[in-house]
Amino acid sequence: MQENIIQDHQKKSDKIKKIILGSEKGWKLTFDAIPDLVTILDTDHRVVKVNKAMAERLMTSPNHVLESYVIKLFTTLKPHQKIVHTKCS
Repeated sequence: MQENIIQDHQKKSDKIKKIILGSEKGWKLTFDAIPDLVTILDTDHRVVKVNKAMAERLMTSPNHVLESYVIKLFTTLKPHQKIVHTKCS
């Protein structure tokens, strides 16, 4: 009986993992489909995520810029270019 409970728990756990991984994959596909340059920062202005368009503009991979301070990424901007900053709660 205890073995059945463990197996049932394992099946439920596996199902939850599949749902979470599917949601994460869908979010990433959507995020990377955005043609605008998008960077998500933490409260210390370090990069948490960049979309594919931003990584291509920076001529790097998304993983390469993770945890970089955002100011280091944009030191090559020309004076007429602006950074749009929106704080999300």
